[in-house]
Amino acid sequence: MHRGRKQKGFIHVIEIIIVSMLVFFAIMQFSYLPPIETDWAKTKLTLQGNDLLFSLDRMGVDWKYNNDIQSKLSGVLPENTVYKVFLIDEQGDIETIIDNTLPRNSASVSFYKNIDGSIYEVVISLGYLY
Repeated sequence: MHRGRKQKGFIHVIEIIIVSMLVFFAIMQFSYLPPIETDWAKTKLTLQGNDLLFSLDRMGVDWKYNNDIQSKLSGVLPENTVYKVFLIDEQGDIETIIDNTLPRNSASVSFYKNIDGSIYEVVISLGYLY
């Protein structure tokens, strides 16, 4: 009878050790998760770029004529925003329409458009100067 009680006590100690180890490993797993970094400026630029592309397309902008694009964008974008517009044809050739030097925090968005009977990827890249 005494032997059974000692074995029960031993099993309880083993159970406590196992549960403690599991809790320790679970805490260690969650403490090593990297923090999620959100670049809100880039997110804002991406959303703004999508809005600009589809708004310009709805206005019927001539994608191959830079003055048409610049005149429509001039009153829309803040002064601290620079942009670059280029077209990529079916063979992958890039035709730059508006070329500005973009800062590191730039974002690019695109959509496909039939221009003069050919499919082009219209790409706009936006970035903040400061």
